[in-house]
Amino acid sequence: MPMKGNITVAWLDNGEVTSDFAVSMCDTFRAHSDRITGRVIVRSGGAITRGRNASIDQFLTSSDAEWVLLVDSDMSWTADALSVLIEHAHSKKVPVIGGLCFAQSGMRAGSFQTLIPTIYNKVEKGYMPLWEYPDNALVECDGTGAAFLLVHRDVLLKIQADTGLGRWSWFHEGPTEDLSNWLSEDLTFCNLIKASGFPIYVHTGAKIGHVKGIDYVLDEAMYRMFQGRSANADA
Repeated sequence: MPMKGNITVAWLDNGEVTSDFAVSMCDTFRAHSDRITGRVIVRSGGAITRGRNASIDQFLTSSDAEWVLLVDSDMSWTADALSVLIEHAHSKKVPVIGGLCFAQSGMRAGSFQTLIPTIYNKVEKGYMPLWEYPDNALVECDGTGAAFLLVHRDVLLKIQADTGLGRWSWFHEGPTEDLSNWLSEDLTFCNLIKASGFPIYVHTGAKIGHVKGIDYVLDEAMYRMFQGRSANADA
């Protein structure tokens, strides 16, 4: 059953967006005009953590929507991706749900960096990507990115109450407790979500692209291509 409640869409604007993002956003607003009732746009340069916090603060203070869709301005998707999240989100059972996104791994395959799915589970020292994920399925996890993430208002208010940091309550970054790794603002946010008692999900049927240049999009097709190369190399 589709979730209840309306959605505000929030993103950071560094002064320019990709055409893929612009088209995706236009299509999504048109297709979900019955659900999307507002938008929050925060002008942000290099201080992404500050910008992410500001977007959440503006959402909570300027909108009465139950949900916020956090989107990065270098992503691409179809309107159906949000339909998938709407179909599976639930204020109590699935209050945080993201699309299937990919990031560069830092490892190279020729001229290109290989990819990782941003579905993470905790291990002894940090997080491990879920390399083999089920297709078109709702997957519970310990962390994901904030590139295409639908979050219920109650989650944000509970984190704010728990941290006591006011308008800066949600996104932070810094070293892990044992100083062995650096924790991004996305995963710090996920830590706070879990600490406040909420589950995190990714639906692998909501397939999102990460635009890195002209005709260069990090997506599931590219991920599978690199996986195939790796398998052939190991054979």
